[in-house]
Amino acid sequence: MDSGQDSVDLLKKLFDRFESRVNYLIVLNQLRGGDFGIFDKSEEKKRALALNAKFVSLKRLHEPVIAKIDAGSTSFWAAKKKSTTEVKGLGILERQRLKFWLKHAYEEIERAGICGRGGSGDPRSLIIWPSGHRLGRISRTHH
Repeated sequence: MDSGQDSVDLLKKLFDRFESRVNYLIVLNQLRGGDFGIFDKSEEKKRALALNAKFVSLKRLHEPVIAKIDAGSTSFWAAKKKSTTEVKGLGILERQRLKFWLKHAYEEIERAGICGRGGSGDPRSLIIWPSGHRLGRISRTHH
């Protein structure tokens, strides 16, 4: 979710629909802003805590990198692998930024116990990923 009221409203709809039938991982997406005050003060945060939701935080990624990934309509993992000679490919520095961002994202997801070493892999887990981006297969082998 991003830092706006819109995300809190969508989370309410999600909770209303699924209630405690799924496990929740709430991704605090800093790509568009890092102040989650609206969410922190909301009833939905209390509800998330009552539903034993897990939280991870995604750091902000350099805007030109996001723009190229969006323009290429590709996953983060695939964008990291494209060369600068390919259409909308990332340059060396941009791939390095993406590599470190992905490393942090994987560590956050692993820390939450959703997947990776020691993860539960519970099929009832519902992961809502930021802004429709596809991370690619979640696995430690992509680092």
